[in-house]
Amino acid sequence: MKEQVTVLIPLFGNNLSEYEIASLRSCNEHLNSFPITFIKAESNQCLEQAQELCPSADFVSFDDRYFSNQFNYTKLLLSENLYAQFGWSKYLLINELKAEINKNELSYWCRQGFDFVQGAVPCDQQETIQDKLFKRLNTSNYLYTKDKTLTSFEELGGLSLRLVERCWKIVKNNKRTINSFLSNRKEAINDSIFWEYYINRWWPQLNVPNEIARSRFIQLLNSLEIQEIRNEPFAQAPNKHL
Repeated sequence: MKEQVTVLIPLFGNNLSEYEIASLRSCNEHLNSFPITFIKAESNQCLEQAQELCPSADFVSFDDRYFSNQFNYTKLLLSENLYAQFGWSKYLLINELKAEINKNELSYWCRQGFDFVQGAVPCDQQETIQDKLFKRLNTSNYLYTKDKTLTSFEELGGLSLRLVERCWKIVKNNKRTINSFLSNRKEAINDSIFWEYYINRWWPQLNVPNEIARSRFIQLLNSLEIQEIRNEPFAQAPNKHL
Protein backbone atom coordinates (compact mmCIF):
# COMPACT_ATOMS: atom_id res chain seq x y z
CA MET A 1 0.00 0.00 0.00
CA LYS A 2 1.38 3.40 -1.01
CA GLU A 3 2.00 6.25 1.39
CA GLN A 4 -0.42 9.11 0.79
CA VAL A 5 2.37 11.67 0.65
CA THR A 6 6.06 12.04 1.45
CA VAL A 7 7.66 15.37 2.30
CA LEU A 8 10.94 15.83 0.40
CA ILE A 9 13.36 18.45 1.71
CA PRO A 10 16.46 19.13 -0.43
CA LEU A 11 19.60 20.16 1.44
CA PHE A 12 22.07 22.52 -0.23
CA GLY A 13 25.46 23.63 1.00
CA ASN A 14 27.02 22.70 4.32
CA ASN A 15 25.02 24.90 6.71
CA LEU A 16 21.36 25.84 7.00
CA SER A 17 20.59 29.55 6.85
CA GLU A 18 18.56 31.25 9.55
CA TYR A 19 15.47 31.26 7.33
CA GLU A 20 15.94 27.60 6.34
CA ILE A 21 16.08 26.69 10.03
CA ALA A 22 12.80 28.55 10.66
CA SER A 23 11.21 26.89 7.63
CA LEU A 24 12.36 23.42 8.71
CA ARG A 25 11.04 23.98 12.22
CA SER A 26 7.62 24.95 10.86
CA CYS A 27 7.62 21.87 8.64
CA ASN A 28 8.50 19.59 11.54
CA GLU A 29 5.91 21.25 13.78
CA HIS A 30 2.99 20.85 11.38
CA LEU A 31 3.89 17.91 9.13
CA ASN A 32 5.79 15.47 11.36
CA SER A 33 2.93 12.95 11.12
CA PHE A 34 3.97 12.34 7.48
CA PRO A 35 7.15 10.64 6.25
CA ILE A 36 9.86 13.29 5.81
CA THR A 37 12.95 12.59 3.70
CA PHE A 38 15.94 14.82 3.13
CA ILE A 39 17.42 14.57 -0.36
CA LYS A 40 21.03 15.65 -0.60
CA ALA A 41 24.37 15.33 -2.33
CA GLU A 42 26.45 12.37 -1.21
CA SER A 43 29.06 14.78 0.20
CA ASN A 44 26.59 17.09 1.96
CA GLN A 45 27.70 18.18 5.44
CA CYS A 46 24.53 19.64 6.99
CA LEU A 47 22.48 16.45 7.37
CA GLU A 48 23.25 16.17 11.08
CA GLN A 49 22.11 19.75 11.69
CA ALA A 50 18.89 19.12 9.75
CA GLN A 51 18.14 15.88 11.59
CA GLU A 52 18.54 17.63 14.95
CA LEU A 53 15.69 19.93 13.91
CA CYS A 54 13.64 17.13 12.35
CA PRO A 55 14.57 13.92 14.20
CA SER A 56 12.08 11.61 12.48
CA ALA A 57 13.36 12.37 8.97
CA ASP A 58 15.07 9.84 6.73
CA PHE A 59 17.48 10.76 3.93
CA VAL A 60 18.36 9.74 0.37
CA SER A 61 21.61 10.73 -1.33
CA PHE A 62 22.03 11.53 -5.02
CA ASP A 63 25.12 12.16 -7.09
CA ASP A 64 26.87 15.38 -6.06
CA ARG A 65 26.39 16.94 -9.50
CA TYR A 66 22.65 17.35 -8.92
CA PHE A 67 23.32 19.69 -5.98
CA SER A 68 26.31 21.54 -7.43
CA ASN A 69 24.09 24.37 -8.73
CA GLN A 70 20.44 25.26 -9.29
CA PHE A 71 20.52 24.22 -12.94
CA ASN A 72 21.61 20.67 -12.15
CA TYR A 73 19.07 20.47 -9.33
CA THR A 74 16.40 21.39 -11.89
CA LYS A 75 17.62 18.46 -13.98
CA LEU A 76 17.03 16.16 -11.01
CA LEU A 77 13.46 17.41 -10.58
CA LEU A 78 12.82 16.77 -14.28
CA SER A 79 14.33 13.28 -14.30
CA GLU A 80 12.67 9.88 -14.18
CA ASN A 81 15.21 8.95 -11.52
CA LEU A 82 13.59 11.12 -8.85
CA TYR A 83 10.05 9.82 -9.35
CA ALA A 84 11.24 6.22 -9.66
CA GLN A 85 13.05 6.60 -6.35
CA PHE A 86 9.82 7.59 -4.59
CA GLY A 87 7.34 5.49 -6.55
CA TRP A 88 6.07 4.01 -3.29
CA SER A 89 4.43 7.33 -2.40
CA LYS A 90 1.32 8.69 -4.13
CA TYR A 91 2.30 12.35 -3.70
CA LEU A 92 5.50 14.26 -3.06
CA LEU A 93 5.50 17.59 -1.27
CA ILE A 94 8.78 19.19 -2.30
CA ASN A 95 9.78 21.77 0.28
CA GLU A 96 12.98 23.70 -0.49
CA LEU A 97 12.78 25.58 2.83
CA LYS A 98 11.91 28.89 1.16
CA ALA A 99 8.50 29.03 2.85
CA GLU A 100 7.05 28.50 6.31
CA ILE A 101 4.25 25.98 6.83
CA ASN A 102 1.33 27.54 8.72
CA LYS A 103 -0.84 24.51 9.43
CA ASN A 104 -1.36 20.83 8.70
CA GLU A 105 -3.51 20.82 5.57
CA LEU A 106 -1.41 18.37 3.60
CA SER A 107 -3.95 15.54 3.58
CA TYR A 108 -6.61 18.02 2.47
CA TRP A 109 -4.53 19.03 -0.56
CA CYS A 110 -3.83 15.40 -1.45
CA ARG A 111 -7.55 14.62 -1.38
CA GLN A 112 -8.34 17.34 -3.94
CA GLY A 113 -7.10 15.09 -6.75
CA PHE A 114 -4.77 17.58 -8.45
CA ASP A 115 -1.70 16.39 -10.34
CA PHE A 116 0.43 19.40 -9.45
CA VAL A 117 -0.05 22.28 -7.02
CA GLN A 118 2.17 25.34 -6.71
CA GLY A 119 1.69 29.02 -6.02
CA ALA A 120 0.28 31.54 -8.49
CA VAL A 121 2.54 34.42 -9.49
CA PRO A 122 0.77 37.75 -8.81
CA CYS A 123 2.00 39.49 -11.98
CA ASP A 124 0.59 36.70 -14.18
CA GLN A 125 -2.90 37.60 -12.99
CA GLN A 126 -2.70 40.94 -14.85
CA GLU A 127 -1.90 39.49 -18.28
CA THR A 128 -3.49 40.92 -21.41
CA ILE A 129 -4.90 38.75 -24.20
CA GLN A 130 -1.79 39.58 -26.22
CA ASP A 131 0.43 38.39 -23.36
CA LYS A 132 -1.42 35.07 -23.18
CA LEU A 133 -1.13 34.52 -26.92
CA PHE A 134 2.57 35.47 -26.96
CA LYS A 135 3.18 33.12 -24.02
CA ARG A 136 1.75 30.17 -25.96
CA LEU A 137 3.34 30.91 -29.31
CA ASN A 138 6.84 31.64 -28.03
CA THR A 139 7.16 30.74 -24.38
CA SER A 140 10.91 31.22 -24.15
CA ASN A 141 10.88 34.74 -25.64
CA TYR A 142 7.90 35.65 -23.49
CA LEU A 143 9.71 34.64 -20.33
CA TYR A 144 12.90 36.37 -21.46
CA THR A 145 11.12 39.70 -20.94
CA LYS A 146 9.58 38.68 -17.60
CA ASP A 147 12.32 38.96 -15.00
CA LYS A 148 9.78 39.63 -12.26
CA THR A 149 7.85 36.46 -13.17
CA LEU A 150 11.01 34.37 -13.07
CA THR A 151 12.05 35.84 -9.72
CA SER A 152 8.59 35.30 -8.23
CA PHE A 153 8.63 31.66 -9.29
CA GLU A 154 12.07 31.30 -7.74
CA GLU A 155 10.52 32.37 -4.43
CA LEU A 156 7.28 30.39 -4.82
CA GLY A 157 8.85 27.40 -6.55
CA GLY A 158 10.28 26.05 -3.35
CA LEU A 159 7.00 24.38 -2.43
CA SER A 160 4.97 22.10 -4.69
CA LEU A 161 2.74 19.06 -4.36
CA ARG A 162 3.20 16.47 -7.13
CA LEU A 163 1.30 13.32 -8.05
CA VAL A 164 4.22 10.93 -8.54
CA GLU A 165 2.80 8.70 -11.28
CA ARG A 166 1.63 11.66 -13.36
CA CYS A 167 4.87 13.61 -13.10
CA TRP A 168 6.85 10.43 -13.79
CA LYS A 169 4.87 9.85 -16.97
CA ILE A 170 5.28 13.45 -18.11
CA VAL A 171 9.07 13.55 -17.70
CA LYS A 172 9.27 10.20 -19.50
CA ASN A 173 7.13 11.32 -22.47
CA ASN A 174 8.35 14.90 -22.84
CA LYS A 175 12.11 14.55 -23.11
CA ARG A 176 12.35 16.80 -26.17
CA THR A 177 10.38 19.56 -24.43
CA ILE A 178 12.51 19.16 -21.31
CA ASN A 179 15.72 19.41 -23.34
CA SER A 180 14.41 22.54 -25.04
CA PHE A 181 13.56 24.04 -21.66
CA LEU A 182 16.97 23.15 -20.22
CA SER A 183 18.72 24.76 -23.19
CA ASN A 184 17.66 28.17 -21.85
CA ARG A 185 19.71 28.50 -18.68
CA LYS A 186 17.85 31.62 -17.54
CA GLU A 187 14.53 29.77 -17.28
CA ALA A 188 15.97 26.44 -16.23
CA ILE A 189 17.13 27.63 -12.82
CA ASN A 190 13.68 26.60 -11.62
CA ASP A 191 11.66 23.59 -12.75
CA SER A 192 8.44 25.34 -11.64
CA ILE A 193 8.69 27.39 -14.84
CA PHE A 194 8.58 24.18 -16.87
CA TRP A 195 5.46 22.84 -15.15
CA GLU A 196 3.74 26.22 -15.32
CA TYR A 197 4.42 27.34 -18.88
CA TYR A 198 5.42 24.31 -20.94
CA ILE A 199 3.29 21.33 -19.95
CA ASN A 200 -0.20 22.83 -20.22
CA ARG A 201 0.83 25.12 -23.04
CA TRP A 202 -1.54 23.77 -25.74
CA TRP A 203 -3.63 21.15 -23.98
CA PRO A 204 -3.99 20.08 -20.34
CA GLN A 205 -1.56 17.34 -19.41
CA LEU A 206 -1.75 18.26 -15.74
CA ASN A 207 -4.84 18.77 -13.61
CA VAL A 208 -4.00 21.93 -11.65
CA PRO A 209 -6.07 24.15 -9.33
CA ASN A 210 -7.28 27.63 -10.21
CA GLU A 211 -5.52 30.77 -8.99
CA ILE A 212 -7.80 31.19 -5.96
CA ALA A 213 -7.01 27.67 -4.74
CA ARG A 214 -3.32 28.18 -5.45
CA SER A 215 -3.31 31.30 -3.30
CA ARG A 216 -4.65 29.15 -0.46
CA PHE A 217 -1.73 26.75 -0.96
CA ILE A 218 1.06 29.33 -0.75
CA GLN A 219 1.26 33.10 -0.92
CA LEU A 220 4.03 35.65 -1.27
CA LEU A 221 3.52 38.09 1.57
CA ASN A 222 5.30 41.18 2.79
CA SER A 223 6.01 41.62 6.49
CA LEU A 224 2.87 43.70 7.14
CA GLU A 225 0.61 41.17 5.42
CA ILE A 226 2.19 38.33 7.39
CA GLN A 227 1.22 40.11 10.60
CA GLU A 228 -2.32 41.01 9.52
CA ILE A 229 -3.45 38.05 7.41
CA ARG A 230 -6.49 36.31 8.90
CA ASN A 231 -7.17 33.38 6.60
CA GLU A 232 -3.72 31.89 6.53
CA PRO A 233 -2.68 29.86 3.50
CA PHE A 234 -1.11 26.43 3.94
CA ALA A 235 2.29 28.12 3.56
CA GLN A 236 3.75 31.58 3.11
CA ALA A 237 6.97 32.92 1.62
CA PRO A 238 8.49 36.37 1.99
CA ASN A 239 8.05 38.61 -1.05
CA LYS A 240 11.39 40.35 -1.48
CA HIS A 241 9.91 42.93 -3.84
CA LEU A 242 7.36 44.42 -1.44
